[in-house]
Amino acid sequence: MGDKIFLPKWTDVLVALYVTPKEHCYCGKLHRKTKMTNRHLRDLINQLEEKNIVERRESRKIKYIKLTETGEKLARMFLEIHPAI
Repeated sequence: MGDKIFLPKWTDVLVALYVTPKEHCYCGKLHRKTKMTNRHLRDLINQLEEKNIVERRESRKIKYIKLTETGEKLARMFLEIHPAI
């Protein structure tokens, strides 16, 4: 067995949001960082928003995404568990 650890894809979104400067967190940027399709990324963000892990705000035509306090705790936890993600 290899040394890969398989985590749910939403952990990639949390970590990407955690390490990206707040003013640059929008779907297009996250799409490139996570290598997910836009549709999959939007679905995950919708699910995370329903669970109050992320929140969105709109500025002109761009919808920025940021972690809530709970989301930041989760992201830090995943980085502590497996720093290579």
